[in-house]
Amino acid sequence: GHVLTTAGQAAKETQTGGSEFDLSVVLCARNDGYAGDFLGRLRLSLLSIALGLCRRQHLVSTEIVLVEWRPPPENERLLPLVQRWFKEVLTQGGFDCGSWQLPTLRIIIVGELEACTMQDSLASKRPLVQRGGLNMLEYHCKNIGLRRAKGRFLLATNADDFFSPKLLDVLASVRHLRTDSFYRAQSVTVRLNDLWIPFESVVLDSISQQLHAAAEEHVGKWAKHDGVLASGISRQLCENSTTLHASHARELQAFWSGYDAAFGVKLNETAMEYHGRPYPWNLYMDQPGDFLLASRDAWAEVRGHPLLLQNHNTDMLLICRFANRFRQVVLSTPCFVATYDHPSVMHDGPRELDQKIIAASEELELARSRLRVARARWQQSGNSPMALLRDEVGRRHLALRRESQRLKRLKDTHELRIDNTFERCRDPFRPFSSEFVSSSDRMAAELQDWGFQWMLLEQHVIQL
Repeated sequence: GHVLTTAGQAAKETQTGGSEFDLSVVLCARNDGYAGDFLGRLRLSLLSIALGLCRRQHLVSTEIVLVEWRPPPENERLLPLVQRWFKEVLTQGGFDCGSWQLPTLRIIIVGELEACTMQDSLASKRPLVQRGGLNMLEYHCKNIGLRRAKGRFLLATNADDFFSPKLLDVLASVRHLRTDSFYRAQSVTVRLNDLWIPFESVVLDSISQQLHAAAEEHVGKWAKHDGVLASGISRQLCENSTTLHASHARELQAFWSGYDAAFGVKLNETAMEYHGRPYPWNLYMDQPGDFLLASRDAWAEVRGHPLLLQNHNTDMLLICRFANRFRQVVLSTPCFVATYDHPSVMHDGPRELDQKIIAASEELELARSRLRVARARWQQSGNSPMALLRDEVGRRHLALRRESQRLKRLKDTHELRIDNTFERCRDPFRPFSSEFVSSSDRMAAELQDWGFQWMLLEQHVIQL
């Protein structure tokens, strides 16, 4: 069964601002077949996270907040699907803990009308951002869940991830984590031939054990261009998560001292070249949307994910905003997030745009070079026909203008792109151009309600 929470009641409960749980896990979904068998990935993700937290319920109180964004009217809603998945596993004995030990599971629904209202409220302040027919505004969706979550610590993750046992141990110790830090976790990809295999705890444990070697290989590759992973210090919390308990205060203090000595408390100015672009040395940027854990107050301070009408790179800028105010802590092998392999649909467009920007930039530089040559020839013309050289300079000027306009049109497609993300990282709270009122230089009133808390949304608490 499930308990329906009315929109008014939900708003009243959220406005109290209290923390009913130690931890809230927030993820977003939409039954639209995204990148293949999305429901199969969502099912395994929800069941595995619930099992891991259920096993540790004596250490931590938790809720899972699933936000359903713009449910397609032609497809089944997530509420009956999720209920059916959990009941099947409980009936077949797939969990090695009781239903009463499972985390609270809450579904928040953002319907078509609510989604359009949110989008329109942003579009009025951001006229340069193109909507592009976005069916899923992933980070607005996560903001909605984060803003309504009732945990002291809030974890934003993806709907096709699950966590290694050691990472779950850290989550179970969330009461002892520092609130002046935010936490990221290493990611690794897992390929399963059948996403609809009967869910059993022993099968999940076997998969996690097999992934350990892959996670070790992955962290070794990233350590070549990532200062945090290269140091090896990021392993320490995961190798002995009991360090987080109050009885090990001295060891924990030694860990923080070593971590701060290596990387500083906040984002520093040290950078390295990565794929031809500057990259912050002490920021872990792989799969930035898979795992970001911080206190409720920290999320409020950075105001959640940036309110841009786009998906790509938004999670990267969020990490930069956190790092501007808080210490980054990377949890690496034996802590890792496993994400089910699927086509990278969301990344294809921005990567194609980036290649076009690179090509346009090269053409622009070539046009500048040709203009310089033409001017030099004109100035040194001697007996050469002056009119012809003057005409050539004019043509080169027009070509330069065309290439400049072409590059601008490409960059205007998205305000946050691959080519400017790390430049933005240096000043992550600087407003985007579309956040300014077009008729003046004053910045438009920013929406402080980053999770649209003013909007009344339908909620269901599933009771199994």
